[in-house]
Amino acid sequence: MKRTITFLASTLIATLLPVAGVQADSHDPVDAMTSLDDSPYDPADTNTLFATENYYQWEGLPRASAGPVTGTITVDGTAPVCSMTDKATGVTRTSPPWQFQLVPDVLTAVEITECSGARETIDHEVLPLAKVSGTLHDPAAGPWRVSLRVYYPGPYSARISDSSGTVLTRLPELDDPRDPLVIPDAIAGSARKLSLTLAGGEEISWQLVRMVGWSSDEDTLDGARQFPNCDTITWRYDAAGRPSTARRMPKDIRAGLKRLTRVTGLRFTPASAGSAPDIIFNWKRLAESNPAAIASSFKRDGRTAGIVVLNSRSPWTNDDRLAGLGRPRDGSGRSAGRGWIIVHEVMHVLGFKHVEDPLSIMVAYNTGQAKFSRGDRAGLRTLYPRSACRR
Repeated sequence: MKRTITFLASTLIATLLPVAGVQADSHDPVDAMTSLDDSPYDPADTNTLFATENYYQWEGLPRASAGPVTGTITVDGTAPVCSMTDKATGVTRTSPPWQFQLVPDVLTAVEITECSGARETIDHEVLPLAKVSGTLHDPAAGPWRVSLRVYYPGPYSARISDSSGTVLTRLPELDDPRDPLVIPDAIAGSARKLSLTLAGGEEISWQLVRMVGWSSDEDTLDGARQFPNCDTITWRYDAAGRPSTARRMPKDIRAGLKRLTRVTGLRFTPASAGSAPDIIFNWKRLAESNPAAIASSFKRDGRTAGIVVLNSRSPWTNDDRLAGLGRPRDGSGRSAGRGWIIVHEVMHVLGFKHVEDPLSIMVAYNTGQAKFSRGDRAGLRTLYPRSACRR
């Protein structure tokens, strides 16, 4: 009989995997020019801010831009200002002009400290010339709907083209930006790029991708890609709680990561002593023998970090007779080598979710899959193309 192994991907649960200082990575666009903190000052609470005397606002910023712009914070009032600091970059100014660089589609927050000790945070977001969502599409989910928001104030033209650049269809300007663009089924299989040409001749384009045999919770390439392509990802193995029959797990971790490196532009390397790894592998005795492992991810200082919990109760995870990437005998039939646990869970951290294809490494129940499916390879090469990296 075949052994069936369950994988599980989860969001980070504080009771299971407490992580201090987890920061949200997303935000809603801010329309207000300033945000004032006028909470009462409590001398016993060093985190409490008290109201500033001056009024501050951004000047010299466009509503939308194709690239970084410089904005100036103006001061209306007589209270001396000792410093202003960009919270994200750490750039600090101690005298005027109070100028900072803003990147489109990224919220910039500047903490202002008056010489009296009063502090205030002023934030602003410059819009990009255009934004899209829905450029990743699962054909099984129905019609391909792309949400396009054009913030450019002038006229524009839009078109969809194939991989050779041949225009498949031209799109009208949207009367209501809330209306999605529906890519006709007749061209959906060939659609590869959505392009905008602005009145000044500038062109903006986005890659269109059909997720065939692979899937992601995100609907854009940038959203699905959890690490920069060609990145070096650090990892660490914590042997605490390891069953005595699983001494070869570190070799399986290295083998699984090496298999991912062969297909992608990513590199994996052990984290240096004292540094925080991008991915940590550790052991925990879960309530049941399934799942074999759990992958969780979160944002730390704007970068993805992941935890892979290995279930010490799982007969697949805790048995060195199942080590490797082949299909070793375990006494009850054939199962995929234990290194594929590592591949599956790390792919969750990289941005992939479960699929229904029984041949895929990303199917929830492993029944002996010991190689990447066509869909697995397509997904890995789409999000992390090896061809773009210099080795």
